[in-house]
Amino acid sequence: MSGVLCAWAANVPNASEGWYEGEYIPSMASKLAQHALHCELVEVGLDDEVDGVGEREAPWKWLTVYEMDNADKATDSTYDKSNHISMTGPMANARFDVRTYEEVGRWQEGAWDGNHADVVSVAVMEWQIAEGEEKEVIDFYKAEAAPTIASSPDVLRFRMFKINNATVLKADSYETLQKEKLHTYLTLVELESEEWPWDVVIALGEKPKWREYFEGQKVVKWQSSHYLVKRSYPENGHD
Repeated sequence: MSGVLCAWAANVPNASEGWYEGEYIPSMASKLAQHALHCELVEVGLDDEVDGVGEREAPWKWLTVYEMDNADKATDSTYDKSNHISMTGPMANARFDVRTYEEVGRWQEGAWDGNHADVVSVAVMEWQIAEGEEKEVIDFYKAEAAPTIASSPDVLRFRMFKINNATVLKADSYETLQKEKLHTYLTLVELESEEWPWDVVIALGEKPKWREYFEGQKVVKWQSSHYLVKRSYPENGHD
């Protein structure tokens, strides 16, 4: 099953950012992925009730999305120590949250040829459904929520994923997180603009079932963040 590997990074010192995006990420993208997008956080939450992705855990400034042929192989790669950053010297205080996901649905602009260099920004949503409500929420999400957002001309691709594995790398530890305690689903929206397509976001927010399931974090617990793409790999825009 195809998927993505998402690497959130916090506390990378300014002096190491050039190495991280200019050497480490292209090396990993070439070794492991079809292509990758390196993104910088610009906005958290959609309103005061919604946290940014992981913002209560660490100041996640960077997100790198690696496109993977196989989610299970992506997970295996996270345990290969040759892929790990040396958490010493200037990187001693850095932290990396690496999660793999398998794709369970996509809605894509028909005219888009998949050139990742076209992606200007990425919107991310993590979400968890209350026990006993999953079928109804997923049915609504696939039938109404996803197509509504994907209908915007600014949206190149809207994808839905389910978590496969999650690890955290710090100077003194490498920990596998329990999936049962994490958000099960990830939504990844690739945009050809810097802004959210607010017209369709507002249209979605007016749907009764969105209000029932997502407002107030009652049935669905969720977080969202918006990132600008800083670099794509390979840099010519083609795999």
